[in-house]
Order: sequence, then structure tokens, then C-alpha cells
Amino acid sequence: MEATGSGSDETPNGGARLLYVHPKATKSRSYLELRQAPLDDAARAAISQRISEIARVMAAGSFTARVEHHCSDGFAPGACRLHIIPPVSRA
Repeated sequence: MEATGSGSDETPNGGARLLYVHPKATKSRSYLELRQAPLDDAARAAISQRISEIARVMAAGSFTARVEHHCSDGFAPGACRLHIIPPVSRA
């Protein structure tokens, strides 16, 4: 593969493919292939910025919990329920 641009170390953006082979995902077919078109420059910049922000947050020593209505609903507890109980969140 050639790099894009002059002197650039970037790999060309060719999109993506995802191949499903599990019967529940493929229904009556033997496999299902989903495709994503190549990203334009604006989308690549937005994703790069988002990944950098996520990395900064994940590297932090603490996190801010965003407690929403589903977190404490006794009839439909969300996956976040574990994080709002005192033994876990107030160590």
C-alpha cells in the first residue's frame, strides 16, 4: 500500500467491512457482510478528536458518573446500577 500525500505516514482510508457468520445474525444466509464507505477528511478529523478525548478521559485517575433515570429504576435497572451502590462507588 502506498501512503497518502507526499511524505505522509498515513495508511489510505479504504472503508471497512464486518463479516457476521453466526446464524442469529445472518438469518437464513450463511454469512452477512456489512460495509462502511471510506471516511472523508472531516469525518476522519472528528473521529481522531473523539478518540483523543476518550483516551484522555480513560487515562484519568477518576471519572464523573452520569446518573440518569434508568440507573435507579427498580423495574428496569440499567447496567450502571452496580456503579451507584455505596460498596462500589464509595470505596
